[in-house]
Amino acid sequence: MPATARARRDSPFARVLESRLRRLLRINKRLNSDLRLSRVLETIIDTVIELTDAERGFLLLKDSDGELVVKVARNMDQTTLDGTAPRCPLYRQAGRRQR
Repeated sequence: MPATARARRDSPFARVLESRLRRLLRINKRLNSDLRLSRVLETIIDTVIELTDAERGFLLLKDSDGELVVKVARNMDQTTLDGTAPRCPLYRQAGRRQR
């Protein structure tokens, strides 16, 4: 392999990109290993938290009345946040706008 190709492959950017691609592959394997919707949604939120370096994440879905309901609330330790509703303005605005 030419030295320039090796240098590009070993660059910090290439290492970060490879790390992210490996994480996405692990996530894909986890998503395909479980058919329970609740576990798949938790995996999705855990993944988003991991990829964005967030502290916590919420998945909001509309209920039968069209109200936004927290379906999944997780923190960066991949544990469930029971009884926690997001208090951010975006959540409040989304609830008003989508009714």
